[in-house]
Amino acid sequence: MYTAMRKEMEGTVKKKSAVLGRDADFKKTSPLSRLPGYLTVQFVRFSVGKAPDSGETVARKILKDVKYTMKLDMYEFCTTELQQKLSPMRTKFKEQEEKKMTPPTAEETSDVPMETADSADPPPPPPTN
Repeated sequence: MYTAMRKEMEGTVKKKSAVLGRDADFKKTSPLSRLPGYLTVQFVRFSVGKAPDSGETVARKILKDVKYTMKLDMYEFCTTELQQKLSPMRTKFKEQEEKKMTPPTAEETSDVPMETADSADPPPPPPTN
């Protein structure tokens, strides 16, 4: 998924160069300068390629299982300015995720003594009709 996104955001453009006096290939990149509130991603199970016999461009369905990640990290697709703005919260988020992944210490898992049935308050009597 990331490879396809990167491929769509980077590419080459062929333009007439006045300096060279001929067509030249220019590298085009389209980094994100801001992230949207919602990002729509279309997951398709088709690949586009040339037909071996005719050379035509055809869409072929991918028949094998396609697995996608549940998290989409857009950090690498952002401009350096936006990455600098995102870095502090990104670091805090990663620290919280690491805390969730580490096993609790002995102090955190120490049992709290429970009250015995004798020391607990008795339940209230049932209501009378």
